[in-house]
Amino acid sequence: ADFTGCTTPGSGPGFILILTELQAASLILRPQAAPEEADLTGAAVGRLADEPASWPSQLRLRGFTYAALDEKKKVSVGKRLDWLNRDPDRYSPQPYEQLAAVYRREGREQDAREVAIARQRVRRRTLPLPGRLWSLLLDIAIGYGYRTWLAGVWLLGWWAAGTLVFAAAY
Repeated sequence: ADFTGCTTPGSGPGFILILTELQAASLILRPQAAPEEADLTGAAVGRLADEPASWPSQLRLRGFTYAALDEKKKVSVGKRLDWLNRDPDRYSPQPYEQLAAVYRREGREQDAREVAIARQRVRRRTLPLPGRLWSLLLDIAIGYGYRTWLAGVWLLGWWAAGTLVFAAAY
């Protein structure tokens, strides 16, 4: 399915693209004007080609699967996270897991880790207060297990503080 440069009668404010349950080898989403909303719920494509200028302000991605991203210019992980956050239905883990898996397949390990951490941070907003506090602690201490080197930094910090305290007391 190729939407490169496409327009529709009256496209502009209010233009909605509905591709729920679409099955295609590739999906090229580069319309002339970005739709206000796009619904890709349950769609499955082999290759997704898009660019930030064509992203709608609201984007439903629950159940949307794709095997690879085809980007003319490499889109930063920060922009892709903004792409995921356009879902008006709030948090769903699947779009984050999907993007992280694609990044891993493409050899973009650091980007995959950033997506996994962002997923946990967005999830934290859905938790009750004790869960939010625990999640925050895991984020700060070890980056949800994706930044285990932070544990070494904390250990060195506590060791240095203990050394200073005991040296001053002695």
